[in-house]
Amino acid sequence: MKLRVLAVTAVLAVYAPFAFYFARQPVVEDEGLLKRPFAHQGLHSWLARPLVPGLLADSQDAPRAATLVVLEDGHPLGPGHTEFAEITYNGSGRYRYWSDPQEGRILVFSTSDNSDPNTNGRTYRFAHFGAHEPYADARRR
Repeated sequence: MKLRVLAVTAVLAVYAPFAFYFARQPVVEDEGLLKRPFAHQGLHSWLARPLVPGLLADSQDAPRAATLVVLEDGHPLGPGHTEFAEITYNGSGRYRYWSDPQEGRILVFSTSDNSDPNTNGRTYRFAHFGAHEPYADARRR
């Protein structure tokens, strides 16, 4: 009996620190996932707010600066840099990532078939293919 108690104590002594360590680790979120609910902006346009520091966005001064690509179930939507009225009235996957002094950074997009992205069962992500790889310059030296 003493041997069993000793064995259980040893197992708990090893298990407990790992359990406490992993229980306190934050859950890593998929930062490329666009989270529902998306706000309906009219007809075919929807609003999301992907918060990625340093990600370039279109603006009054730089209307084609954004390098963000919107993906619907892994397939790229587009074209990007589309005027808001065209997204709203035509849809079909058009989008624009925009920086506005009052609104901040917003993504206005439409789905490929102009359905409601909150209920169509598809997953929406963004990718940043134009991202600067932080160690690229160091490797060239």
